[in-house]
Amino acid sequence: MATRNTGNDMYDANCNCAGQLIDCLGVPGGTALVGTACDDGNALTGNDISNANSNCAGHLLDCLGVPGGSALVGTACDDGNALTGNDVYDANCNCAGQLIDCLGVPGGTALVGTACDDGNALTGNDIYDANCICAGQLIDCLGVPGGSALVGTACDDGNALTGNDIYDANCNCAGQLIDCLGVPGGTALVGTACDDGNPNTGNDIYDANCNCAGQLIDCLGVPGGSALVGTACDDGNALTGNDIYDANCNCAGQLIDCLGVPGGSALVGTACDDGNALTGNDVYDANCNCAGQLIDCLGVPGGSALVGTACDDGNALTGNDVYDANCICAGQLIDCLGVPGGTALVGTACDDGNPNTGNDIYDANCNCAGQLIDCLGVPGGSALVGTACDDGNPNTGNDIYDANCNCAGQLIDCLGVPGGTALVGTACDDGNALTGNDIYDANCNCAGQLIDCLGVPGGTALVGTACDDSNALTGNDIYDANCNCAGQLIDCLGVPGGTALVGTACDDSNALTGNDIYDANCNCAGQLIDCLGVPGGTALVGTACDDSNALTGNDIYDANCNCAGQLIDCLGVPGGSALVGTACDDGNPNTGNDIYDANCNCAGQLIDCLGVPGGSALVGTACDDGNALHRQRHLRCQLQLCWSAHRLPRSARRQCAGRNRLRR
Repeated sequence: MATRNTGNDMYDANCNCAGQLIDCLGVPGGTALVGTACDDGNALTGNDISNANSNCAGHLLDCLGVPGGSALVGTACDDGNALTGNDVYDANCNCAGQLIDCLGVPGGTALVGTACDDGNALTGNDIYDANCICAGQLIDCLGVPGGSALVGTACDDGNALTGNDIYDANCNCAGQLIDCLGVPGGTALVGTACDDGNPNTGNDIYDANCNCAGQLIDCLGVPGGSALVGTACDDGNALTGNDIYDANCNCAGQLIDCLGVPGGSALVGTACDDGNALTGNDVYDANCNCAGQLIDCLGVPGGSALVGTACDDGNALTGNDVYDANCICAGQLIDCLGVPGGTALVGTACDDGNPNTGNDIYDANCNCAGQLIDCLGVPGGSALVGTACDDGNPNTGNDIYDANCNCAGQLIDCLGVPGGTALVGTACDDGNALTGNDIYDANCNCAGQLIDCLGVPGGTALVGTACDDSNALTGNDIYDANCNCAGQLIDCLGVPGGTALVGTACDDSNALTGNDIYDANCNCAGQLIDCLGVPGGTALVGTACDDSNALTGNDIYDANCNCAGQLIDCLGVPGGSALVGTACDDGNPNTGNDIYDANCNCAGQLIDCLGVPGGSALVGTACDDGNALHRQRHLRCQLQLCWSAHRLPRSARRQCAGRNRLRR
């Protein structure tokens, strides 16, 4: 017999016995059918469906996340990098290619930095650069690629007489001849001009040993000349003889002396004898005349102690001492200013430099001193600083001359005391306990400021002025006649002294309330108007009422204040669930789907062999859809039903008896 995969077989409206297809999960009528979506539990697959063998299997997710897609590991892709080729997905689904080498070969070995041949015999160590250009290093004169021994660079030609050795265009190392100054290629060669640094030579040249040497310049400036130091010359001076060049090349002779002898000792200024007993220190003068000096008052030839010249007479009180005609030293009396023969003598007028004194004269000690000029300008007068005077001001007393000779007195205070402290603006006591800060005014009247309610003289906290009574419930606080700070009660609208007080009428703007008043928190609230229109009434929504309908019970006011009750059910319960057409139990085990009919009678339908109330599988109406899988499941269910067949009608018990035999 062919196998059919159905379950839940039953008689349809045409009494055909048919079941529901059992899905891949073994559920009759289930949705897990072949070709429908499922989950194979493999995160690497997608589009999972149940196949013909009821196995749930999906398509492998490719590297782009597409179930069954072609972008698999190892397949071609594009990594978006123009520098790579042969791009494929790797084991981690990363799209990666091989680096394209300098020859355009993906994965090739001709990479930047690798060896190549640039075709130039003059280069070596050829490699691909960052731009894939094959280029080598220039081979230097020593045959080293990239070496530093290039044409024009320094080298050593092994010749100690040359310098600045470099490689020439043929890679020969050659230097320049080093001159006498050690300069390679220099011009200071043997036989060329130089400067030996000796200002006494000329025609200097480098000799064979590179020594710079010249010829001695003679006294006439001729190198190698004969006019040398010590040789004869003519100084052109008729007063000299025996002329020769001296060490400085000056042509000089010896002076012919006053006796006509060249180099003789009778020279101008040398000693001689003029034959005069009143002179001494006789010498030849510029004209070769022998003459002596006059002997002075101290017996010194040519001395300065001559008649009329200064001397010292040994008297400290004189000055301008001179020798008189008899060679006696005498001076003039020195005055108080230290002037010999001066007029500033003791007792004569002078100026002591003090503008505050007068009648200045030199005293016995030559001190210039005067008498103090008093405040009235009188030298030696009595009107001195600190003495009594009259300043002409009736408001002052104790007048005296101050340090500037101004006559000034002390201000007479409000109590008549000169220099007293009771001045205008100073503190006093006006004898009034209600005032403070008492001071003398411009008229010397003692007066104070009114003390305010805070005890502050001149303060602003006066009776009737604003204050704060520290009571948050009051406003318009002011000081009363007793200086108590008190305010008016703030009403519920925030108005001090207002009428909107707790317990007074208000309007809460709610049309559903009445008898609105301010509560203890100043909230305006009314009583709910009940369904009968009574504020605070008891006929509220949800409370009991009578809708005058005998078929209802539990009548209450609904949200619209309509009085309505619940329908009394078939068991007499208002709002009960035992309504006409609802399920009940008629007490008959052979019926099912019991319900209350229109007369509230509970009645059911006859239960058929399949346990279906009102079913068509009655005794003798066997069916079998021929599905072995279904028979096993169905028999299992039915046998379980049949094992408790004592609960079934007799005809159903007979059918179960046959199925029990099948089970055995």
